[in-house]
Amino acid sequence: MIEKAAELRPEDGYIVDSLGWAHYRLGDYSAQSSFSRKAIELVPEDPTINDHLGDAYWQSARPTRGALSMAPGLAVRASGGRIKPIQAKLDGGTVPSTGARGG
Repeated sequence: MIEKAAELRPEDGYIVDSLGWAHYRLGDYSAQSSFSRKAIELVPEDPTINDHLGDAYWQSARPTRGALSMAPGLAVRASGGRIKPIQAKLDGGTVPSTGARGG
């Protein structure tokens, strides 16, 4: 269903990010990072989308790139307590496994 939604609304960054997060959950970090980069082009200020791209880079053994991708989420006023989890990942150098959380 999310693939169909992304096909119908390719300029909706939140839908594109959701498709990317589905790929993350499947362990396909390459596809996920591609969708997340597109989502960031569409909604650059969203901290969750930036965080998702950082998670993909981190899982792909690119932690520096991951940290750089997560940093904009800290610069933007994140709602719902998203700053603390992002900061914890940066401080601890870890990200959740593919099945650990939703996006």
